[in-house]
Amino acid sequence: MKTRLFLIMVVISTVSLGQTHEKVFYLADGTKISGTTQMETDSSYVIETSLGVITINKKDIQPEVVVLTLKNGDRLQGVLLKESASGVLLKTSFGEVFIDADKVERLDFKEKILAGVIDPKKEERWYFSDERLMDIWFDPTGFTLKKNHFYFSGLSWAFGLTDKIQISTRWVNYFSQDFNFRPKIMLFKKGDIVSQYAFSVGGHFHTRGLPSKYKWVEDSHREWEWNEETMTNTPTVRDGYIHLGAVKNADSDDDDIYDNDPFSGEKTWGEVFSAFTISRLRDGGNGRMNLTVGISAIFYPGEDVAPRLYTALDIDVTKSVKVMSEVFYDPYYVPWMNLGNQEKVSSPFQFDIGFMTNKLPLFWFAPTSKNLWIGFHFQQPFLSFYWKF
Repeated sequence: MKTRLFLIMVVISTVSLGQTHEKVFYLADGTKISGTTQMETDSSYVIETSLGVITINKKDIQPEVVVLTLKNGDRLQGVLLKESASGVLLKTSFGEVFIDADKVERLDFKEKILAGVIDPKKEERWYFSDERLMDIWFDPTGFTLKKNHFYFSGLSWAFGLTDKIQISTRWVNYFSQDFNFRPKIMLFKKGDIVSQYAFSVGGHFHTRGLPSKYKWVEDSHREWEWNEETMTNTPTVRDGYIHLGAVKNADSDDDDIYDNDPFSGEKTWGEVFSAFTISRLRDGGNGRMNLTVGISAIFYPGEDVAPRLYTALDIDVTKSVKVMSEVFYDPYYVPWMNLGNQEKVSSPFQFDIGFMTNKLPLFWFAPTSKNLWIGFHFQQPFLSFYWKF
């Protein structure tokens, strides 16, 4: 069942990302209509809509003020005169400028112009949300932090060395003397405003401790049972989960047969990963749909390689709300209920679903912040939050 769920999610996501992109036309009289452009002349567009084929005069289209961020870091602001698959035509303070689509990194709509007067009200049209994810919870995407951007969460922090290289670390592990670091490098990023593709690789290296991965053993612990005949407690060895890399206790009489403390490992170990993300503008032009496919593997001395394959989908609902879902194959992942009850997991396939927003405060007495993102999801640790500056 979960194998089918994994395959269905990949197919649906791929089909959704591959759909023909519709263009939305905003007219000066307040009309908003979407459709696929069939023909364009110097003065009009002929578009296929749900109402049939109609013609829109270009002079009736509402002018908009936009900010264009180029891939080389330059920024341009001006009135959007024309937008097409080949590029964008802007009317700037130094004249009309045409920018090729492959040079554009981001386009943000700032203001609309009605009857020649700038209206400062927020425009409902937008292409990018307030956040582009570098991780889907604990699994990486193909994107990295921007240069000089800083990220801090309840477990880790990260810094963008360049637009394609970031370094992160789990600061909570410092308390167990685990010096760990997680470099991530974006090998390529291609595309335009409508479609973008990014591929990254990286690793996470630890000087000590045990991975948050588990294996089932037949002698994980002892349980004591009262024997009515002998009137004594009798120990019984039970099956159960232990951390990958856990070793047996020196004390043979210890109820915990293995030293299962995640901070007890003394060996150096690591993880490698890669992630490919497709980001596509949603039909209608508001927000994006991002599909990530990735693989990772943990290498711990003396243990089998612990692989993980995943596909994740995150969708911009508004500029400040994202919904996310994920299906993953991980034979060494154990949900918290199975771990607590020492019940063996029946399938290596699992799923997760949740959302993130920057419209909620971290505490009831604190204000909200555009830089603070809070998320809730199905798998542990259920609540996640981070600041990005």
